[in-house]
Amino acid sequence: MGGGFPEQFLPALAANQSMKEQIRFACRNGMPVYAECGGLMYLCQSICTLSGEQFSGVGLVPARVQMGNRLAALGYVRARPVQPGILGGPGMELKGHEFHWSTMEDLAEQAPAYSLSGGRGREGRTEGYVKDNLLASYVHLHFRYNQEAARNFLAACANYKGCGRRINEW
Repeated sequence: MGGGFPEQFLPALAANQSMKEQIRFACRNGMPVYAECGGLMYLCQSICTLSGEQFSGVGLVPARVQMGNRLAALGYVRARPVQPGILGGPGMELKGHEFHWSTMEDLAEQAPAYSLSGGRGREGRTEGYVKDNLLASYVHLHFRYNQEAARNFLAACANYKGCGRRINEW
């Protein structure tokens, strides 16, 4: 699920129960789910606007999103997975960028995706959410930097589909 500005379409996204149910069903049945920025926001339990209005999200990430009136993050970062996930695990280094006006709050379960350096914020801050076949983060990754991560994601997709193709055939 790509980035974007879900806050611009909150009434329609919140009302689309069928889509939210299908996303939850697919994830809970093993489909690899990778979400960046706006995708992370939508996968949370809710998004709260600047005016305080709450809109329901998909609910796969046990947190809520609070919109802000200034940039919460901006810049290029190095992201190191904190635990194993669909892209890889600890020891891997990824590069990407952050650009968002919201923050993730009330994360009930501590399962951060990455430890970040660079950009705004302290070195080693954790960010995102990973659980089983789900990885959601504010970071927009540059997969050309670490093609192993892309191959790992493709392998997870191939294993889910059961197509039996080896990753070096991609």
